[in-house]
Amino acid sequence: MAVGNIWYALADNEYHIFAARFVVGVAAANYAPASSYLSYATSTSIRAKIMAWNAASSVLGFICGPAFSLLTTLPILHFKIGGFSFDSNTGPGWISAFFAILGLLSLIPFQEVKRAQIINSININNESDRALPSTSVRSFRSLSKIHKSRIPMRGVVVCLFFAFSLTTAFTVFETTCPLYTAKWYGFGDLDNSLLFLVTSIGCLIALALLQVFLYFIPDERILLVLFGLLCTAGLLVLFDFENGHVPLWRFYLGVGLTAFGYADGNAILIALFSKILDEHEQGLMMGWFSSAGAISRMSAPIVASYIFNLYSENYILVSVSVICFLACCSSIFGWDAIDPKKHNRAETSFTR
Repeated sequence: MAVGNIWYALADNEYHIFAARFVVGVAAANYAPASSYLSYATSTSIRAKIMAWNAASSVLGFICGPAFSLLTTLPILHFKIGGFSFDSNTGPGWISAFFAILGLLSLIPFQEVKRAQIINSININNESDRALPSTSVRSFRSLSKIHKSRIPMRGVVVCLFFAFSLTTAFTVFETTCPLYTAKWYGFGDLDNSLLFLVTSIGCLIALALLQVFLYFIPDERILLVLFGLLCTAGLLVLFDFENGHVPLWRFYLGVGLTAFGYADGNAILIALFSKILDEHEQGLMMGWFSSAGAISRMSAPIVASYIFNLYSENYILVSVSVICFLACCSSIFGWDAIDPKKHNRAETSFTR
């Protein structure tokens, strides 16, 4: 991750930029072993709470990342030392590399999860299959044992589709927002950076209010559907085929609803996903969960940019809102499959 971002900051042509971003994308797969570590290092009594914190941190990182572009747009922070420069083009690479290095340093106090603890955290029916390889993410071997386990695959599929939908919604917003605001409102880099900063602050408030929502509506499934519908409504608020764009106040409203729905919806989804899995193979399934988001992060910017330039942003908004609505419908149809009480032996509250 650090090497890829430094390469991006030093890149002097589009081929180096593309290669550097590819390296960063591959390195982003570290979310899977990180989630696997959390699932194996925690007991079922506190796992839902830990995974909820993990969800909140990943949501904040995803949302707050674009806000850091504000620093790169400030001329006062632009400088050059020898052959290295910090400006609006190279700044994102240097800032991302800095955080990647901080992440590496944070691993120093980590302790390896003992093999016995990993075995006890996984529900495998056949005692002869309890021998584990040295790695905690056991992708191919775990795949061969799924049919022998009691992993609730219907609930897993619902959650994966929901993860893909929410990530697609926010990725499309992140990709097309600068293009949309520059085209219709004359926003520059500084204006868009401030917009992302305010959006990040709003998401922090949304995550703080999540505890209040859970107090009044303790069923995470209901909140998941509500936040999914909120994200869908935010996209539809931005839709206007007649005029091509919406007034500025309506744009802000749509952005707020979409960001609010994504932040709390994704946090609820990850915690609910962990609860559904209970003592089953969380390492593998969290890898699948990451892959669902990665597919969206990889394809959505390309497709959204293509449609925006070839047709209009309204087609993008309608398409993504339909995907989010279908995710909400899939949750309703698979209501029993995503019931944590049905799968969880050590039921714990998200708020504990």
